[in-house]
Amino acid sequence: MKCDEIFAALAMLEKERGIPQNFMMGKIIQALTTAYKRDHEGVENVIVDVDEEKHDLRMYVQKEIVEEVMDPANEISLEDARKRSAKAELGGIVNIPVENVEFGRIAAGNGKQVIIQGLREAEHGMIYDEWGSKQHEILTGTVTRIDPRNGNVILKIGTGSESTEAVLTQNEQVPGEELVEGQMIKVYLVEVRRTTRGPQVLISRTHPGLVKRLFELEVPEIYDGTVEIRSIAREAGNRTKMAVWSEDENIDPIGACVGPRGQRVNAIVEELRGGKLVTLEPDEEQRLHAIRPDDSIASFGFRWLQGFDNITMVLSGMSNMAQMADNIKTFDHLDPLSDAERDILMEAAERMKNAIPCTACRYCCDGCPQGLDIPDLLHKYNQLRVGSGSSVKMQLDALPQDKWPAACIGCGACAAVCPQKIAIPDELAAFAAELDKLPSWAEVCKARAEAERQEKASRGR
Repeated sequence: MKCDEIFAALAMLEKERGIPQNFMMGKIIQALTTAYKRDHEGVENVIVDVDEEKHDLRMYVQKEIVEEVMDPANEISLEDARKRSAKAELGGIVNIPVENVEFGRIAAGNGKQVIIQGLREAEHGMIYDEWGSKQHEILTGTVTRIDPRNGNVILKIGTGSESTEAVLTQNEQVPGEELVEGQMIKVYLVEVRRTTRGPQVLISRTHPGLVKRLFELEVPEIYDGTVEIRSIAREAGNRTKMAVWSEDENIDPIGACVGPRGQRVNAIVEELRGGKLVTLEPDEEQRLHAIRPDDSIASFGFRWLQGFDNITMVLSGMSNMAQMADNIKTFDHLDPLSDAERDILMEAAERMKNAIPCTACRYCCDGCPQGLDIPDLLHKYNQLRVGSGSSVKMQLDALPQDKWPAACIGCGACAAVCPQKIAIPDELAAFAAELDKLPSWAEVCKARAEAERQEKASRGR
């Protein structure tokens, strides 16, 4: 039977969806034989002959040549067989053409299911082959949907016919990282599994492998094997520690990873959303200096790390010789934090959880049409949110009104380039609203003076 439409459809499937014609033709043959056997009980051997050049399909029932027919569905007498072929012999096989094939409703439905299942198998196999080869690599995906029930993020990975969906579960997301629909992010392809529902692509933003691959992209010495990553320990969203080594005595493995002026490691930190530059409140600094007056605030952080047995290397960004000398002094001998020192830092950490995670990279400033010092404004807002904030109004009074947070026009240019994905216009608007609730610095001073006058008056009585 001529099957031009079938062959045309298979050619279209191969062109648009990449499914090979021979694969789907095999499924069609399977569907035809299954449907015929269902409508013709007892038939065992059905073959389909395909002529691709002529776009022709022919179906045959194979019957054994016997002397006495006991099973008409699968046997034929020698006499009848020789009517079809003079060369027919006992024990041989003869192909009986099937003419005008008509399938029952159930048989046709089953055949349709075979073809549909074949399509699914082909697509699943292609997905598995495509993404299975990319295991343990970095992929770029676009956020298409965020499930409000469980926080899982649906990503579209790849483009066109080669694209697929992957689920970034909440436990594989960086804590504190806010993703939005349409955002492009890098993920680590952990594994591709075969399941009854098709291939399952497992991705992660917290896997240590993401750190390794990012360093391979940023550091040529790691990519070409000159510098070797020995081990990685990661607490996603907080800190990552990595041990590196080089056989070449002329190569500084740590310096290679850090890069000139920290450019390489900073690019990775921004992608990981893990870096937060913070400062302690004055009262917290005073409490620490009361215990060790001659130590820098940075040294307390390094000594906190000394309390972990599994940390064997610390990378420190230094801007001058004084900082280097301070670090050498701190690591001259191990001196982990005391309980009192640790309590002060933990209290500060709890306070900082509510802070805006601005790293003061200043990427947001270049495109601001108002010329606002956005990192400074966010810093002042953090003072108001997590600190006393008593001097924020005084600090702002020193600035012209057109540099206050209320001057923000909400264009979003800053948010588009923020590595931490901070909704800067929203934060500045909230800051401006909070400022409206506060008295001016002049009013604060006036109130203080009045309080002092009343206190003196009461003493005079």
